[in-house]
This record gives sequence, structure tokens and C-alpha cells, in this order.
Amino acid sequence: MKQIWILDGKPIQVELILSDRKTSYIAVMPDMTIEYRANLETQWTDAKAILDRKSGLIRKKISFFEQFNPKPPEHKYENGETFYYIGRQYRLKIIASRQSRLRLMGKWFIAELPNPENTDKVKKMMDKWLRDKALSRITERFQIYYEMLSHRIKEKPALSFRRMKKRWGSCSQDRILLNTELIKTPIICIDYIIVHELCHVIYPKHSKAFYRRLSQIMPDWKQRKNRLERSII
Repeated sequence: MKQIWILDGKPIQVELILSDRKTSYIAVMPDMTIEYRANLETQWTDAKAILDRKSGLIRKKISFFEQFNPKPPEHKYENGETFYYIGRQYRLKIIASRQSRLRLMGKWFIAELPNPENTDKVKKMMDKWLRDKALSRITERFQIYYEMLSHRIKEKPALSFRRMKKRWGSCSQDRILLNTELIKTPIICIDYIIVHELCHVIYPKHSKAFYRRLSQIMPDWKQRKNRLERSII
């Protein structure tokens, strides 16, 4: 359920997500929209009242994200453009070739294809390369941290991937979903999201026990989270 909340005279989109839970949770997203999670009996008037009370904290979070705007323009998939992989910048070089393939060489993504002007094909090649890397490299990192926590997890959750606009990851007791866009961020950020979601398998809510476990495994998680929030992809 989407609603509009006014902060400092400006309309902000709030997605009210109701479920069988006891506590409410407010999250300011990088696009400056808000997710408000609450129990099934919550009315919009109740949520709005809490948003009003939390306006100072929400304003501070929005200001944090605003420093990264405007975001880089959409890629055109042309020679010389910059792309991110594991937190590093690489430039694109498109070369005419009989075969179609994409390689990472030094500081360059080399796209070879019969028609170098076919930017749609270059985009598909780049998207597939990054997704394949996301599935392989992030899965490797997931396995490392799962083994660290396996003695606390009854059954290994299934791992799946999807490109998402607002979330880096989500989980239930039997499944963890990760954003393929993570492959563009540094390894320390990828590891943070993995550990965060694995801890949620044990502790579904952001409880004191959840943060204790997260801090035990990753004492610098706050710095990693801050670095991730600064990632412009």
C-alpha cells in the first residue's frame, strides 16, 4: 500500500507493508522513498503519526542520500564508458570481431562482436558477464560465511539472485535472495550483506541478539554498511 507523507513541505512516497509482526520498522531507501513495515492492524494514520515523530532521523537519512545525487546517467554502452566490478572502475572498449565475447583485461572491459555499433548486443553481453560473475563469486563468499554459522542454522537456506532496485538482499528461514548488483561493490560490502542475511536466518528481527551476533562475526560491519550506502551503481 503506497501513501504520500509530507516532510518539510515535500511529498515522500511511503510503502506501507503489513505483516504478522509485533514491531514496526522504518527504512529510508536510496531513492528517498520510505518502507514502513508494521503489523496487520496498523492504519495509515498510525503510521503517519510515527513518521512525524521520527522526522528528525528520517530527515538526516535523506540528507545522507542526497549528497550522492544526481546519480550517473544511464549507460549508453559506447567506447570509453566506465563500469564497476568488485568496487573498481573499468572502461569499455568495443572491437569488431567475427565472434562475440566479453573479456576483462587490465583496466578494460573488451567487447568483441561483428557489429560494434550494436549497443543492445553490448549491453546484453555486459549484463550476462556481470550476472555470471555475481552468481559465481558471491556464491563462493556465501559458502565461506555459511560454514562459519552452520552450527547455528538448522537447515542451509537456498541462495537465489535477482536484480533489485531498492534492496541489497532479503531472507526467510529457508531462502536468501541477493541483488546481482552487489557484484559492482567492494568485496567487504558483499560480505557484509551475506553475513547480515545469514544472521537474519538465526534472528529474523533486528534484535539485540541479532546485532551481537553480527558484531561478533564482523566487528566493522557499520563501516562496511556505510561504504555500501555510498556505492553509486
